[in-house]
Amino acid sequence: MPSMTEKNDRIAFRTNKALKEKATAILAKNQLDLSTALNMFLGKIVAEETLPLDFRTDQMKAAELNYIEKYLDAAIARRKKGIRGYSLESFEKLFDDHDLIVAEAPADYTLND
Repeated sequence: MPSMTEKNDRIAFRTNKALKEKATAILAKNQLDLSTALNMFLGKIVAEETLPLDFRTDQMKAAELNYIEKYLDAAIARRKKGIRGYSLESFEKLFDDHDLIVAEAPADYTLND
């Protein structure tokens, strides 16, 4: 079986000349050539089994964050009333569904909120 780093196939595609030149210049600043970068991109697709790009606009991201804030506010309000129903798994799924990562809890957050 050939290794993933073995170069034994060729891909040719058409692109905009200015786009290629700008991308090549940026890659060169990072000590990469276009071929290496494209191989890295293909490797990432295979490793993640998905397209490793985020095409959401800032407006779409803001709308998602707004939705999540409302979801969390509702969960906190229910918890303060003694109503359960939001599990850790439901929050994890919410964040996974929206490709969000929480680095750390806010300084004023406590489990007793």
